[in-house]
Amino acid sequence: MSVIRSTFNGRLAALQSGTARNASRLGKAQEVATTGLKVQRPSDDPARSGRLYAIDEQLADQAVWRDNAEWAEGLLVAADEALTDIVDALGQARVLAVQLSNDSYGPSDRTNAVVSAQRLLERALASANTSFAGRSIFAGEAWDGPAYDATGAYLGDTGAPEIPVGEGLAVRSGFDGSDLLQGGGDVVVAFSNLVANLATGDADIVRSTLDDIDGAIAQLAEARTIVGNEMLNAGDAIELSESLELSFSDAARNIREADLPTAYTNLFAAQQAYQASLQVTAQSRSSLLFNLL
Repeated sequence: MSVIRSTFNGRLAALQSGTARNASRLGKAQEVATTGLKVQRPSDDPARSGRLYAIDEQLADQAVWRDNAEWAEGLLVAADEALTDIVDALGQARVLAVQLSNDSYGPSDRTNAVVSAQRLLERALASANTSFAGRSIFAGEAWDGPAYDATGAYLGDTGAPEIPVGEGLAVRSGFDGSDLLQGGGDVVVAFSNLVANLATGDADIVRSTLDDIDGAIAQLAEARTIVGNEMLNAGDAIELSESLELSFSDAARNIREADLPTAYTNLFAAQQAYQASLQVTAQSRSSLLFNLL
């Protein structure tokens, strides 16, 4: 009798274990079909969960790179606008110098124009002190203060700050004004000399200012090319990050989301298996009990 009872208990336990497994599969199939997700927690699929974790990290990185690139692009746009304004002021300074170097104007005309030239200098210095998000763009790494004082003296440093916009990629987030604005042609000197030369009232001295102004205009053309290239780099970084975000999002979706037709097919199969398991267990219990008696 004890042998029969032991066999009964063992077979019944095996049947119940099978039913429990089928119930677990049914529960999982129902969850996948209801949520549309085949991986919601690490226990669902450790290998896939590991890949999802790595992809999510990549997505987080791309979001940071894109935000950095968009911020840098905004700063570079502000830098280009400032350079454009200085170029415009230089153009007006050149017109003033050409006009007042003409002998038809007298010394008083030239000295009276000093005020206009001084205003152009102040305008240029204001643009050179342009800031973005609290950063002085043309002060190098000393961006927490103005690039120039009221006399045109450079207050920044020679640093070249950058911001990362991708794996191994960076764009400029500031410029050394003493190089960008005063390299081959000194913008500050051009305006300052115009002010000083007009004050002399001498036409020939005013005429000599044109070389300084032309040199400054050439310097600004080069500066705008540098800033423009950095803007292109920032734009490329934004596009790259957006493209990679889409790729990583698609990869994560393929791992995480279930194919609904397949999910419902699996659910139907799990339901059938579970029902069959219940029937077999019930029938086997009755048979085993009869044999036990």
